[in-house]
Formats: sequence, structure tokens, C-alpha cells
Amino acid sequence: MLAALPALSRRDAEDIHQRIHIDAAGWDGFDEQAPWLSLLQEAMWQERKLFLSYRRRDESVIECLVDPLGLVAKASIWYLVGLVEQEYRVFRVSRVQSGKITDQPSTRPASFDLAVFWEQWSEHWRKQVSISLRQYTVLVRVAPTLIPYLALRYGEEIEEQLEQAVPFDTTGWIRLTFAFETEEVAWSHVLSFGSLLEVLEPQELRKKMAQIAATLLTLYQKERVE
Repeated sequence: MLAALPALSRRDAEDIHQRIHIDAAGWDGFDEQAPWLSLLQEAMWQERKLFLSYRRRDESVIECLVDPLGLVAKASIWYLVGLVEQEYRVFRVSRVQSGKITDQPSTRPASFDLAVFWEQWSEHWRKQVSISLRQYTVLVRVAPTLIPYLALRYGEEIEEQLEQAVPFDTTGWIRLTFAFETEEVAWSHVLSFGSLLEVLEPQELRKKMAQIAATLLTLYQKERVE
């Protein structure tokens, strides 16, 4: 359809595509108000810098001069992608406290692609959130036969440790640190590796694993009566 449009209309359509991106997969299921959305749109179409007052996640309020590059709708939530002092920033539109369109022309990098940027930023954000939720740290001792599987299961986070790890003893076992959301999540992961992974710290988790192992031993030593 884009190729069939006249040259001028095709350029307009491409400009719109580069300034508004719709991401249909939502973070969650609620709507939120974005009273400054129309002003952000106007600044973007006029290609003018924006002076914003913005409330961050920690509730502090900052003021900044932004080159508006595009708007993204993540389900019912709007985000502004812009440049602040030559650095890409993402602003949740509902957190904009006030805004003003300036007389200064905005800067738009020739290589900037809104959809590509959003995909990369979203992936980075998801990883950061995942890491921040994992507050329960566990020191473990890992059998050499399990090491290749850990890289496949846990990816980059564990690969960096594996590259720097040295054998813990002459049998080739190594020490690694894992981070989980809770103790329950930790022991369920540890349990799945059986005798190929030993918890060293924290002591409460080590005791928990011993209790689970004793319960399982008792269970499976019983003769099953049909």
C-alpha cells in the first residue's frame, strides 16, 4: 500500500510511521490519563523542542529540554521517545506534569527508527525489571556436568560468571551466585538439579534443602501398597 501512494503522500505516511508506534502487547490491564498527549503530538509535528516538567518513578520531579522523536502506545499507555542532551530517553506521558513547546527546532537523527528503538528498549527494560525483582541471593557449588546446561537455561547472566569461574576443588566443581525472587523460587530451582548442585549459602536455604531431601527419602523408601 505504501509503494502505491504518490511520492508526497508516501513521504507523509513514512513520517507518521517514524513518529507514532503502536505496541499492542500491554504491560498490564489498566488505563491511565495522559492530559499532555496532544501537546506532545503538536510539538512532534511542528518539529520543535519541548520543555517538560516530569515526575520520575521515585516521585522526584525534573525539568528538561527534549527533542521529541516519536510516541508509542503500549496498549493503553503512551510513551514519548526523545533526545535529552544527545541521549535517548523514554517518558511515560501520564507522568508529564507540564509542558511547553519552544521556538527551537528539534533535532532528529537520520538513522533513528522508532519501531526498532522501541523493541530494543523494551527488551532492555524487561531484563532490568527481572533483575531488580530477584533479591534472594544464593551461593552454590556446581558439578562440571551441569555447567553447559546452566548457560542454556539462564543465558547471559550466568555466562559471565562461568567465563570467570575457577574450579572449587580437584573434581572440577565451581562456585556460582544465583539471584531469585524468593526462597521458594530458589529451592524449586535448586531441587530441579538434584545432586549436581549444592547450596552453600544462605544457611537457612541449605537447611531447607536438607529437610526436603529427608522428606523425599522417607517417601520413596516406603513400600508402595497397590
